[in-house]
Amino acid sequence: MIKKVSIAYSNFNEEKFVIKNLKKIKKILRKIKNFKYELIVIDDCSSEKQDKLIDFCKKKKIKLIFNKKNSGFYKCFLVGLAEAKYEYYKFFAGDDCTNYKDIAKIFMLTGSSDLIIPYNIQKNVKGKPLSRKFISILYTMIVNILSGISIKYYNGLPVYNKKKIIPYLPDASGYGWQAELIVNCIFNGLTYKEILTNNKEIKFKYSSTNLKYVPSVFFSLIKILVKRFKK
Repeated sequence: MIKKVSIAYSNFNEEKFVIKNLKKIKKILRKIKNFKYELIVIDDCSSEKQDKLIDFCKKKKIKLIFNKKNSGFYKCFLVGLAEAKYEYYKFFAGDDCTNYKDIAKIFMLTGSSDLIIPYNIQKNVKGKPLSRKFISILYTMIVNILSGISIKYYNGLPVYNKKKIIPYLPDASGYGWQAELIVNCIFNGLTYKEILTNNKEIKFKYSSTNLKYVPSVFFSLIKILVKRFKK
């Protein structure tokens, strides 16, 4: 049986990283048997010229979509989801640093569950500040307590069964949407598998970590708790 996956990358002034990751993913996917894929890049209204990325996508026949305004990570996820033509959907941050072999393992599990959820052991993430490791661990604990679910990591961007997750897309912003979507799917009976991955944190001047997202994340946590009681 042929596995079919739409793979999307977000881009906001991350031309160098996105091109590197597109080359990496193409090299990896060529080695997976019975696997068909498409690549999509969503530029979130970059403030710098992305000429190299434009040329690369044109030469490699990669679909490149430009947001008319900077809309944020979740909106890019939704744009990629809307453009995806295959049954399964995987979204990557432009500066993703998941280990090569782990990416292959993630895609080889495609189709075995509705969600393939990558996770990492925070203390082993190279280059990540101790404070951020603590926040990630604490956040996972809070979501698990509020939801009553036991997931090892909520911000790993799973491989999703596209059609099955659409009814459970949250009305959210910031970065709480990732946990909210996973919780929504599990609450509604979708199956999932978790897979251990190795990551390396990189220092990037356009970091997604921003205090302005705290209220939206807090709101997502409240909604998760409310949904648990309703369930």
